[in-house]
Amino acid sequence: MEDAATTKKLITIMEKVLTCLLICLPILLCQKRTPIVQLDDGSKVQGAVGNAQDGKFVSEYLGIPYAQPPVGDRRFEVPLPTEPWHHILNATSMPKSCYQMLENGKNVIDMTNSRPDIYELSEDCLYLNIWVPQTLSSHPLPVTFYVHGGSFVKGSSAQNVHNGKFLAAEMDTIVVTFNYRLAVFGFFYTGIHEYPANMGIRDQIEAFRWVVKNIRAFGGDPEKITLVGNSAGAASVGFLSTIPDIQSKVSRMIMYSGVPNAPWASHDRYKALSASMRLVKQVNCTRDMIMSTMAINCLKTIDPSVLVKYSTGEGGSLSWTWKPVVDEHIVKLDQVISNNRSIDILIGTTSNEAGSFVGRMLSEKPNRLPSDALKFILRQEIKKLFPDVHVPAGYFDEIFQTVMHLYGPPNNGEFNYTYFVSALNNIASDYLFNCPADRFAKHHVKHGHTVYKYVFDHMVSTK
Repeated sequence: MEDAATTKKLITIMEKVLTCLLICLPILLCQKRTPIVQLDDGSKVQGAVGNAQDGKFVSEYLGIPYAQPPVGDRRFEVPLPTEPWHHILNATSMPKSCYQMLENGKNVIDMTNSRPDIYELSEDCLYLNIWVPQTLSSHPLPVTFYVHGGSFVKGSSAQNVHNGKFLAAEMDTIVVTFNYRLAVFGFFYTGIHEYPANMGIRDQIEAFRWVVKNIRAFGGDPEKITLVGNSAGAASVGFLSTIPDIQSKVSRMIMYSGVPNAPWASHDRYKALSASMRLVKQVNCTRDMIMSTMAINCLKTIDPSVLVKYSTGEGGSLSWTWKPVVDEHIVKLDQVISNNRSIDILIGTTSNEAGSFVGRMLSEKPNRLPSDALKFILRQEIKKLFPDVHVPAGYFDEIFQTVMHLYGPPNNGEFNYTYFVSALNNIASDYLFNCPADRFAKHHVKHGHTVYKYVFDHMVSTK
């Protein structure tokens, strides 16, 4: 009997030990530290081992600075490389997100994100994240350099959708994501030589150069870098690909839902300066409509949340006021990659690209209107889509009839609300995404690059 009781106690103890192991083992694995990595300048970083999925693990290095903080007098300035540090950087937590546009009083970062810490905004935000698959390889691994989207006014590398651990584990590639300055902080334009344009794109260039210098220390190959971007990030990939020292390191490009020649991806100096001057006037940094060093120095003293508030456009709604400026240096009108080196390019669009934009456009429009009223509204919305296109009087009716023939109901059927929404969505999708993507693809095929295109139209079940 004693033996039976002892055995029963041992079984109970073992069950508790096993339960504890099952609970604690994942935690212990997550807390396992990576080897210390020494960077090109002698600085050292240490990350943690993370569980990706299906028993695959990756080394995560989160929140590594790639440029000096653009704060105080450094606001609106060209990014500078980091100074070496003399401690071991604990690279185990996501960086704060860059200041960005607000919508309805809330941060526009997806509020369903499970990480509450990403809602912390800071101008000290120029950090990158690296995921390295834990695979035994005798050769340096290829690198995926990912640029997040968000219309150049929102977004963050800390969003769950940009977590690189899954791609790193599945594809045996090192994945790099990063933050760059957004909205007024990244795309304020002065027209003054001492303050060049496109700080947000310059941040991206600095991040890329950091990767080229340091990725070997993480097991990566700086000669095999794939540029990947979504939406504004895809347009950014196009801009980056024309920079000579980046061109020489890029082997492939993936651009989905955006290209640099899209009408929303950049604007000219005049429009950029007009937007910047409106902001300077609104925050009382000038009494006249003249951009000056004094006005810029004044802007550098304004609280960042105040700049965000006054830079969100009329009525506080988001707009594409802040975006890259065609300066013919970083952002050029002739966006073509040099044909000195052939690059494989993959360009993707969805079957409903403009759906979210059209949804906002129609949010206050009634859905029970007669056909003539719907056609009238469609005419007005088309004119809004093409604000810079001046059609001579009397010609718009002819153009509209062609539009109805291409996008309206077949066989001159009834133009109801369903066809109205479909027509507006398809027109906007073609103008903003599909046609620019086609032009970009054909242009680069002519210059000796291999280009692939796809359309994603699979409807995912919500069940």
